[in-house]
Amino acid sequence: MSWRFFAISPGDGRDLSPWIEAMGGSVTDLVLREPTGDLAHPARLACTLGIEVWLHSCHPQALTLALAHRYGLHLPSQAPPTGHRHGRSCHDANELDRAFDQGAAYGFLSPVHRPTSKPSDSREPLGVDRFIALSAGRPVIALGGIDPARAHALREAGAHGVAVLGDLFDRAPAELAAYLQRYPLSELPGPSMMNSSGS
Repeated sequence: MSWRFFAISPGDGRDLSPWIEAMGGSVTDLVLREPTGDLAHPARLACTLGIEVWLHSCHPQALTLALAHRYGLHLPSQAPPTGHRHGRSCHDANELDRAFDQGAAYGFLSPVHRPTSKPSDSREPLGVDRFIALSAGRPVIALGGIDPARAHALREAGAHGVAVLGDLFDRAPAELAAYLQRYPLSELPGPSMMNSSGS
């Protein structure tokens, strides 16, 4: 399974176009977590850049747009299944099992590290070893406090991908483009490459 780098939009009503353009060629997947406003334009833009789009079900038009344009859906852990291609937010083993039993294409698991976008989050981070154990070889995506060094560690440990919000959308678009060129999280070397590079 190829490595995946998800971006999660902040849901603050901004025009996402400059950030999405900066992510082209770096981000593999985008979850549009926008509770209101236009989803169609940012979704189309992401698709033109080769980014797979997942519409968060918090938007009232998410399912309609997903069905019309073959986008995926992103569902909270306890949301009822829709019959459409989807991923889920999960926080423990039971939620992961339920997600994959219901056909989820992926599951977010958080927090792996303390989230930069939620400084008041009091949950105990899972850490890399616990994350890998809970993933059990399934397409589970690490969320929470992900930076390039932590993404490298997760991939080396066998993770299938990472998801990032704050470390992307807290930057100005021009700064983000430079950051992704310097630290291409979507092109991290796999374990064998990383192990052999030091020999």
